[in-house]
Amino acid sequence: MRKSFITMMALLATLFTGCGQSHDAKNMVEEFMTTQMGINDYDVAQWGRLDSTFFVSDSMVQVMRKNASDKVKGQEAYAKPSQKLLFLNVRYAIGNDTIKQTFYLNDKLTGIVSYKEN
Repeated sequence: MRKSFITMMALLATLFTGCGQSHDAKNMVEEFMTTQMGINDYDVAQWGRLDSTFFVSDSMVQVMRKNASDKVKGQEAYAKPSQKLLFLNVRYAIGNDTIKQTFYLNDKLTGIVSYKEN
């Protein structure tokens, strides 16, 4: 019985840590959208699940940054990439337009590394 209680507590701790990371990532994406992209009047329709990847190279990050250069207030807005990146999909509406984007964050959740239109 004690072993199952410890296992359950470990699972709950993992769940709460994951939820906390997801909440932090969503806040970071919304702040980036507002401060760096100048998007203020939007309604989020759907958030994806926070996940991780090792398959985004530095050159891919640079291409995404270049593609978004007309929408972001400068390269200093981005955080330094880590080897493992976290990513979060968001679908939101501005007026009658629906926009789907994927935001890439560093593994410490200290900043947005890049994003792409889906």
